[in-house]
Amino acid sequence: MHHLRDALLSPSPEYPPELNHLDNVAHDVLMVREDVARGELDGLRGTAFYNRTGVVSERYCSLGDGVDSLVHHIHSAWHMYYQVAVHTAYDTREQDRLVLDIVRIQGLGPLTRPATGHYGIDIARTVDGTVWNG
Repeated sequence: MHHLRDALLSPSPEYPPELNHLDNVAHDVLMVREDVARGELDGLRGTAFYNRTGVVSERYCSLGDGVDSLVHHIHSAWHMYYQVAVHTAYDTREQDRLVLDIVRIQGLGPLTRPATGHYGIDIARTVDGTVWNG
């Protein structure tokens, strides 16, 4: 509760992280809904594969962000794939491309970075499992 008070009383007020997260989730859901309504499924698929997976890989490997801060991007990517799959006929090349994207992501292996200290690597894990490699 104190972080809310401190955020509001600071010299330049900031929104609490939870509110920013909810805004990002709402924005993503709206963007996906609009893309589906316009029939821009291929662009949505590209956003999921190139943007979301790229953001997660870059932030984890290069910037050192923790997995907890990236869960939204991971969920966003899978939500996009789900929506594209739901709105694509099962017997089309577009559906095959979705499957290929998912196989390519899984084929990257676990997302890793050098561990702090002298030995080993950090493997990106969520409660649902290991994240792909970047």
